[in-house]
Amino acid sequence: CIDGATPLARYAAAVFRLQLGSSARWNDIQHSAPHTIEDKGDTIEATPWQTKTTKIGATTQCKILIAARTSMANHHWWKPLLVGKASLDKAFPDMDFLLPQPTSGFHGYLLRPCQFNTALKWMRQLLLQNGCSHQDAIDITLHSLRLWLAELAHLAKVPDELRNSVGQWQGGPKSMNTYTRDHRKMVLEVWHQVQTSGVALLPPARSNVPVDLELIGTDQDTTSTMPPTRTCDDNADDATKDKDPKKRKLRKETPR
Repeated sequence: CIDGATPLARYAAAVFRLQLGSSARWNDIQHSAPHTIEDKGDTIEATPWQTKTTKIGATTQCKILIAARTSMANHHWWKPLLVGKASLDKAFPDMDFLLPQPTSGFHGYLLRPCQFNTALKWMRQLLLQNGCSHQDAIDITLHSLRLWLAELAHLAKVPDELRNSVGQWQGGPKSMNTYTRDHRKMVLEVWHQVQTSGVALLPPARSNVPVDLELIGTDQDTTSTMPPTRTCDDNADDATKDKDPKKRKLRKETPR
């Protein structure tokens, strides 16, 4: 693991690992509030308030993001996620995105959603710091995280019905409760078949991604809190150095 990895770096790696494990779109990750992250025992789940196919406010219609609480590197990658989410939720109860915009050097963060290009740069930097080759890091994109499990499931000859379920590419008239329960079982079964098939050792540019992200989320010092935020007007240290950055107001949450 990275020596001296900050709580922010571990949290960011865990967010990317959540996206990979749930086969989610990046927009779905950034349309989920920290307080919706839940540890269900076998799975780590988050609920978007908006997805590509739903409108703002239609929370009950959004499909839950479900990642198996399993590790390919024998590290509890979800611990930094849970610690970070608790810290952010306590400090910013109206925060409606999971990953904040980092400052220059990725040592702090601004209270606004991390932009796509910055998130991609951040993820690649984390992979490189953990020993991933430059070429492998360049080959990985935020879009490829959504397809990672489906690709390995195909190599493992997982049945089509299960394989299509991981990215929620199949629909139907089921109620949300029934769909979530079935989807949870399917995600766990796909991960089990992939991990026991041996294809997880192939090919390096794909299979090493969760391992590298999990090693960053070391089990050590998981009680550390997130660093203090910078104000949204302080752009001098912004990682993107935008002259006129677009700012999104936090969505007003309904009382919990």
